[in-house]
Amino acid sequence: MKRAFGVIGCAFCWLIAALLTLLEGIFIYLWIDRTRYIMEWGVEENPYAAEDAWVAGVLALLTVFPLLLMLAAAISSTIKLRKRGKNRDHPAPDKW
Repeated sequence: MKRAFGVIGCAFCWLIAALLTLLEGIFIYLWIDRTRYIMEWGVEENPYAAEDAWVAGVLALLTVFPLLLMLAAAISSTIKLRKRGKNRDHPAPDKW
């Protein structure tokens, strides 16, 4: 039971880390895109572009902390699963 829960927890951590990486990429892309738009056209062309760039930058900054936390948890759980697998007393398949 412990092993199955460990595998599910490990997969869950990696899944959440992948989702946060996708969100981080989207926010950084939006931040760069809006900043380039402001630099090229100015705020007078679209007054909401500066607000969009600010919001995307803040969201990118806020998303990086859970991303790092989930990456650390995923790597830690993967290492624990590998150690637990090496410590089992089962014979290797080629020794049967």
